[in-house]
Amino acid sequence: MSSLPSSPTPQRCLEVFVAVDFVSPPVTAAEAHILGRLRALFHHCKQTGDAQHLEQLHLLAADAPAVSERVILQVECCLEELRSKHRPARQAASVWAALQERGERSPPPGDSLLMYIRSKRAQYTARCGTPVDLDEAVRLCLREWRQRRASLGEEHYWSQAASMDLAAALRVRSRNGDLAESLRILRRLVAALRKRHGGDHPFTWVAKFALAQTLVSLAAAAGTGDHGRSAGQTPGSEWTSYAAEAAELACGFADARHRYLGRDDAESLRALVLHAHAQLLLGEVDQSLREIRYAQAVARRTSARLDDGWADRPVAAACEAAAAGT
Repeated sequence: MSSLPSSPTPQRCLEVFVAVDFVSPPVTAAEAHILGRLRALFHHCKQTGDAQHLEQLHLLAADAPAVSERVILQVECCLEELRSKHRPARQAASVWAALQERGERSPPPGDSLLMYIRSKRAQYTARCGTPVDLDEAVRLCLREWRQRRASLGEEHYWSQAASMDLAAALRVRSRNGDLAESLRILRRLVAALRKRHGGDHPFTWVAKFALAQTLVSLAAAAGTGDHGRSAGQTPGSEWTSYAAEAAELACGFADARHRYLGRDDAESLRALVLHAHAQLLLGEVDQSLREIRYAQAVARRTSARLDDGWADRPVAAACEAAAAGT
């Protein structure tokens, strides 16, 4: 990833699971119709950010007498995944808590829809950002991981997804020992996935991308305690190795996405921003700034969503470092 693409050809979401495969058969003919349309529409709506088709499908499902509350709830969850991206974090967390309450009224054994709802609730609780919210997000993720591991086994992909959620919550909180624990969880998960699926399997790359995010956070914390370093500052060996490993992982993830989905794919752009952040920590200010600016320009043109603030922080740091170097 030494240069930007000369001619340009969106998540987690870095999710290990597909959000439209929660309701298991048998289903009625009307439910099969609703679920079929949901499978066809969900990915398109995520890519475009336009929830209109899902809103219409939700109304259709709610008005159909032969469609169960479970299927309606599934459609509503997919719709809320799009809506939450535009809600304030606290409002989104409240909506997911209400969906969890509905899902817990009559959950089938091993209910994956309820697992998905609880995961989203924890995610948006963390985004609220206060110390109390961050503690609660870690608590929710830890409880979910323990429940899944106990009922499904540690190697089940739902348990592995929960361990990744826990690692992310720890990374976001970033308090005493959180980053080291996040790193330990993700290194163990990547090793398990590589052994089971191989290094180029999508599940493995999802975990490697999460590992790269934690490595960037570790490098920033070890290097300056913030999100960059001043021009001319001598890097320390430990955090430089974190940043270099993160850059390599982000580059590999982006290249894998490029092969299948093109350079304008939103996850490819997120990987480019993550690579740029790692490069910034390594002192490659000009390249970092070019990559971030490119990702932002493509995101504006294609309406692909980058994580809120994730690109803005390293851009500000890169501009400050560039100014300091002149």
